Amino acid sequence: MTVGLVIFSRMDSQRLPGKALKTFAGRAMLGHVIDRAVATLNADTVIVATSDRDTDDDIAAFAETQGAKVFRGSADDVLGRAVACAETFGLTVLGRICGDSPFISPQMLGRLLLVHRTEGPEVTTNLFPRSYPAGMSFEVMTIDALRRLDGLVDDADRREHMTRFIYENPDQFRIHNVASGFDGWDGIPLTVDSADDLVQANWLFGRLKETGEEMTIASVLTLAREWRRTNPVEQRDKVL
Repeated sequence: MTVGLVIFSRMDSQRLPGKALKTFAGRAMLGHVIDRAVATLNADTVIVATSDRDTDDDIAAFAETQGAKVFRGSADDVLGRAVACAETFGLTVLGRICGDSPFISPQMLGRLLLVHRTEGPEVTTNLFPRSYPAGMSFEVMTIDALRRLDGLVDDADRREHMTRFIYENPDQFRIHNVASGFDGWDGIPLTVDSADDLVQANWLFGRLKETGEEMTIASVLTLAREWRRTNPVEQRDKVL
């Protein structure tokens, strides 16, 4: 079994263009995500999967400087990019991480990978139903499930949002969901999708450094609640 953590990242973002390489807490966002992936147990390799467009050259170059492997494929056909990435690197299991999730927990990632190995489903997820905040989403799929999904989905929107078809048709896949076991996460997104999110992320990293607390889901959520209480701007038009 070859397990790869694959970080999907592109430069273009309508709300925060170039967000993948925006810097906060002294590090590019993609660097923070790579750090979390590298710290994860039960994975064999970390790959950044970006597009083959010129606009994403900087992502590929940055990922290489960080020691991550790089795959480049279709910008919009994310499902096709995932399958091709897995096949190129000989993955039997692909763990999907969104590139705008700098707080994603290595402990949580490792837990889901271990569950996937021991339970043996086609898909292990924490999204069916969701019980983690946005920015902690993680999905683990076998290469066989990815290939089958690739053959089932021809709708462009579902190929871009590559796992949507699975949750819409759960009877066609063996799915194992892992619940968080804690409350109070809803409405506290930890993704970086806007300028406000970038300011919040910088503050959160700074506060963690000040307090010396370990970066756990609980500690980040506690600080995020503090941030939202003292910064009302965070209450406006948040996309979850």
